[in-house]
Amino acid sequence: MFAATVQFLIPLSVLALVPGMYMALITDFYLLLFADFIVIASFVFIAFGSVFTLEFKKKLLCASLYFVAVVLLYNLGSYGPGLLYLLALTVFITLIFELRYGVISLVLNTVICSLLGFFIYFKIGNSPIISEYNLDSWIAISANLIFLSAVMIVLIPRLFAGLQSAFDKRLAMERDLRKNKAELEDSLVLLEERSKELEQFAYVASHDLQEPLRMITSFLTQIERKYENVLDEKGKKYIFFATDGAKRMRQIILDLLEYSRLGRIDVSKQEVDLNIILEEVLALNQKLIQEKQASVSTVEMPVIHAIKPQMLQLFQNLIQNALNYQEMGNKPDVKIKVSEQDTKWVFSVGDNGIGIDSEYFDRIFIMFHRLHGKEAYPGTGMGLAVCKKIVEQHGGEIWVDSEEGNGSTFYFSIAKNQK
Repeated sequence: MFAATVQFLIPLSVLALVPGMYMALITDFYLLLFADFIVIASFVFIAFGSVFTLEFKKKLLCASLYFVAVVLLYNLGSYGPGLLYLLALTVFITLIFELRYGVISLVLNTVICSLLGFFIYFKIGNSPIISEYNLDSWIAISANLIFLSAVMIVLIPRLFAGLQSAFDKRLAMERDLRKNKAELEDSLVLLEERSKELEQFAYVASHDLQEPLRMITSFLTQIERKYENVLDEKGKKYIFFATDGAKRMRQIILDLLEYSRLGRIDVSKQEVDLNIILEEVLALNQKLIQEKQASVSTVEMPVIHAIKPQMLQLFQNLIQNALNYQEMGNKPDVKIKVSEQDTKWVFSVGDNGIGIDSEYFDRIFIMFHRLHGKEAYPGTGMGLAVCKKIVEQHGGEIWVDSEEGNGSTFYFSIAKNQK
């Protein structure tokens, strides 16, 4: 990597040094010309020489650059980049070597500046730097160089240590994230397996429990019929309560069976015209609509990609709730609407019924959770739970906007792009 970088630098260094070499030639700065030649030769040796180690090549590069820096300082004084070279070399050495080499670079800079100060004080040589500076001004300038070199030696390792620490922390966080992601995926797989097992259990249990309930209902009916003349009013009431409880239990089991089927039965999705679905739902509820003198309005519905029986059940549950949860004598007014968004359809079923307090918005979608007694309103508390499961299987969500006494509007979304 180091050698490849130097190979890349060779043409750049030639372009940078050739004008300087030309100027050195015409101005008789032969030492500067020699220094430039040394730099180019060291670059070529480092890039293409394979005899010496990488450590030696790095040291050779630094030594040749130090040589150039000293020659530049001596021959050009403050007009050349010699002082900048010394500072840049300290930074470079601190980056590619251990800290002790940075200290050595600081010592070299101090020695070079001290020697030049000695030449300035005693007027030794013909360097421009001797005529430019007196000792005091040179000490001020070289002190800045030494101070900046010391700062670089202290700050660069700290900076890289901080960067390394941040990098290590990031790697650790990424490892933890991958680990947590893998654990989460395993947990989701396990949860899905447990969910399927639970659905299977609910299906089997609800299916097998229907026969005993039918027997209980049948025998109670036979007892009431056979011993009608013997039973008093209290006995008949007990039989009625038992029969009614068995019927309600059977309805709960049927609802549970239906809920468990949503996860078990693999039905392919198809193009479903919701206008036809609504026609079927309204036909099924025609008697109830007439009895309650209800008004049901709808807009033009789209054709969506969905499971047809589930769409029928979804609208059936929501429309029945809108018709049933009404004050005595109130005429239901049900409005069914739809809006299109980029990735989904959003439907709404609104009514003018009894409404729902906001504290129950989440709880109403839980299985068997009822806000009212069975005597006031029919149902087992499974309808909205079934709706929620159907919507989620179609990539959407369901929510309600309501105020107690002022009706409710149930919203649900269906994703457009489904497999």
